[in-house]
Amino acid sequence: MRLFSVIIFSVLFFLMPLRAEIRIIPQPAEAKVTRIQTDIKSKSHVYDPAEGVITVAGAGGESVFFQVVVNVVEDTLDGATVTFGEFTGPDGARIADSGTMVFLCPLVKAYAPSTEAGSAGWYPDPLVLLEKPVRIEPFRYQKVYNQTFWFEIAIPRSQKAGTYEGRVSVGNDHGEVAAFPVRLKVYGFDLPERQSQYAMFNCSRGWLGSFYNEENLAGKSLDDMLAIYFDFMLDRGFQPWFNPLIQPEYVDKGGNLELSWPNPEWEKHFLGQQAYRRVTFPALPRELEHAMTGEDKFTPEFNSKVKAWVGGIWEHYKQNGWESKVSFFAPVDEPNTIEAYQELIRWGKLIKEVDPEISFQVTEQPLPQQDGWPSLAQVANDWVVHGKQLERNRDELIRVTGMGQKAVWYISCDQTWPMANYFVDEPGIDPRAVAWITYRYRLEGMLYWAVNFWREVVSPWRDIVTWKRSGCNAPLAGEGSLLYPGEEIASFCGQSDVAGPVSSIRFEQLRKGMQDVEYLYLLKQLGRNDQAQKLCMELVISADTFSRDPQRYEDVKARAAELIEGAKK
Repeated sequence: MRLFSVIIFSVLFFLMPLRAEIRIIPQPAEAKVTRIQTDIKSKSHVYDPAEGVITVAGAGGESVFFQVVVNVVEDTLDGATVTFGEFTGPDGARIADSGTMVFLCPLVKAYAPSTEAGSAGWYPDPLVLLEKPVRIEPFRYQKVYNQTFWFEIAIPRSQKAGTYEGRVSVGNDHGEVAAFPVRLKVYGFDLPERQSQYAMFNCSRGWLGSFYNEENLAGKSLDDMLAIYFDFMLDRGFQPWFNPLIQPEYVDKGGNLELSWPNPEWEKHFLGQQAYRRVTFPALPRELEHAMTGEDKFTPEFNSKVKAWVGGIWEHYKQNGWESKVSFFAPVDEPNTIEAYQELIRWGKLIKEVDPEISFQVTEQPLPQQDGWPSLAQVANDWVVHGKQLERNRDELIRVTGMGQKAVWYISCDQTWPMANYFVDEPGIDPRAVAWITYRYRLEGMLYWAVNFWREVVSPWRDIVTWKRSGCNAPLAGEGSLLYPGEEIASFCGQSDVAGPVSSIRFEQLRKGMQDVEYLYLLKQLGRNDQAQKLCMELVISADTFSRDPQRYEDVKARAAELIEGAKK
């Protein structure tokens, strides 16, 4: 009888109509309000309903983000528009409306939880420039629909410090539905034009080819499209890990390789950009390496080809003043046997025979995995460290980077909760925390294996569970996929198509984190390194122990800003 009563109550509760209403709810950038979510918090660090003002802060050269959610319950908001214009500040100073942007956040479906912290549902993630009115209404048989809009304020450099006032308005043809004052505090300093951390994120030409065809390339070549993607990333401070557009060509002459450089215009275009900090090359052209058997490796002819390839690239980069950017890697990824370690050492020694100053990159940590294994430090000076190895290698990483060696870390499919990752259904703060974790371990930057892994889906718009077939924690929503092809915007959400990529909330939160930590680097430059380290430690203890409270990040930044402004007086 009790079970029967519970069932009757549950059915009645499900059938009880919700009161028809439309609510407009400001949210922090880290929020992820799903399609039918009803428990939407109205109070946050960017908005207090009692005051009714959206409050944000930033420095010159920084982008500031927040969200507004339109919550529709048993109703329809047809022809919804959002306006967001200029800001006015002290002594008539202005931030023009060209520096303020509104994006529609279409919903993508995670149909299975990526980790224990995630859950299935429809999540806002793509960022599409809002140009047309939007119809917001619950789907059939559902009573609730939440539509997220993303706001960006790009604060110009040398902007006069002080408090600026702006306004967000949501309405339709019948008039204004809701409006909010926006109060922006601009700090009295600029972020550096050249960011302190760098991010090497792979955008694969081959995986672009799995989506693009003659029709959606619209007269462009695949190389042209790849360059558009690279430029989009570089504009946001992310560089490609590999760049086939600047690879040399070669002629195999038996025991020698003759190199040529067919694309000098691409080299100048990319390598002249401040965000392009590193260029990585294989230690031998991959097609040659793949064609060889184990017996072919490290023969005199093989060694001669490796030296010709490495030496030709090295000399070309030295002649152009780019030698500090270049690094070589061997075809042994994530070595996990003593034999793999030994092979990497042979590759490293061979490369160092060309010039001891050449950087040799390994996807491994400085401390060997097992006692008794040889140290890769005898040849490697460019470390790409798995996130799970950071804490064990903390002191050694500080030591090698203090010697001038390079070190970054990477996130992969096996770094699950409580570690940070880029999954769509993970907490929104996680991508932002990545740069703080990077600073905590005194690393130069971060690396990620793909922003466009669409090989297992038609497109990420249609299926954001991009990681399906691997034994590494599949399925995962958004694994290896941080961008969306702009050619499907109109069919997916009714806004205008663009040629090339559009961003995601996750990608922009990564960018936000890299801007955050510039406050710490500025403190360091001002002789306040101890204070910078203490501020970072308030948020990050280790790679798997860090704050997920956005309010704390803003509080720490505000205190850092106060220290910077005080030191500059």
